[in-house]
Amino acid sequence: VDGSTFVEGVVGTEVFASADGCLLVTTTSSGYSVLSSTAIERVESDATVVGLSPDGAAVAVAVDGRLALSALDQSDEPIDLGPARRSIAFTDR
Repeated sequence: VDGSTFVEGVVGTEVFASADGCLLVTTTSSGYSVLSSTAIERVESDATVVGLSPDGAAVAVAVDGRLALSALDQSDEPIDLGPARRSIAFTDR
């Protein structure tokens, strides 16, 4: 990393970064945006982002009082994690 700026974008109040800092997810008024070195992807959703996995592959969201884990590439159905009042921790196994 040489300090070069690859992408810039206006972000919401919450910003989540992958462990390597190369991927950011931020809330928007209509969902969330995913910022990488190659693109800004806007995801329309009623969900509120509450976390990002360290590898940047999945986002944790709250919707309708429930937490869900959703792959950023949307290749799989979201995984229900239970009531929104729970804590989420990402661990390396």
